[in-house]
Amino acid sequence: NALVTVAVLAYSTQGTPPVPTLTGGGMQAWDVVATVVFDPGLTFPLQRLTIFRAMSAAPGSGPITITSPIVALSHAHWSVSQWTGVAVSGVNGSGAVRQIASTSGDHVNGLSVSLDELASPTNVAYGAFGVQIRTTDVIPGAGFTEISEQASGENTPGDLQTQWGINLTEVPATWATSPAPNAGGLAIEINTSTPGPGPGPEPEPVATVLVTPNPGSVNVGATLPLTATLKDANGNTLTGRVVAWASSDL
Repeated sequence: NALVTVAVLAYSTQGTPPVPTLTGGGMQAWDVVATVVFDPGLTFPLQRLTIFRAMSAAPGSGPITITSPIVALSHAHWSVSQWTGVAVSGVNGSGAVRQIASTSGDHVNGLSVSLDELASPTNVAYGAFGVQIRTTDVIPGAGFTEISEQASGENTPGDLQTQWGINLTEVPATWATSPAPNAGGLAIEINTSTPGPGPGPEPEPVATVLVTPNPGSVNVGATLPLTATLKDANGNTLTGRVVAWASSDL
């Protein structure tokens, strides 16, 4: 029940790069969270930055395959991150992503992606930036930690950088290159399982409570550890809830 995100930067000269598809990694499906195109050519943008998400009750494993459904991609960069302690409501990690934002710019030495107020002070702002440069010169914003940065191994300039910070609404990145390149940025808010103030979504209601062992027996004067598992109407395990115990043998 960890959220897995994959940021993909792709380039094409045959038309605006399509949104690629992801398969594998032990996940049943990969869903697009956000995407943005930038780097205008003569008639169309040349680069696309996309964030995907997936969540599985079973641990994922194996390679993740990135496929272009329409035109060939000159090159691709990717950054895979795994997030634990997130909300597990919704389908395939949808409850772990509260809001998204995007931006792009031509001939700029930095971008800042703006999010609304986060639903909890423990929520994470995750940012991905694609920049038309060949070097790994992207600097994360104040309060952010860089996850990874991967520059193109080809002559076509492109650099993918990902970063994260806690309870930050502005997700900035800068680079000091000349001439100033084109760039695109994406930001998402990742919901933790800890409730907090703000306009966050209502928690998923509890549909079933499973107590184990059931049935159980215990000798007089002894103890028996019990475990309560809470699930929503779709069978997803709910975390971050307070369980109160009581006995009917009064």
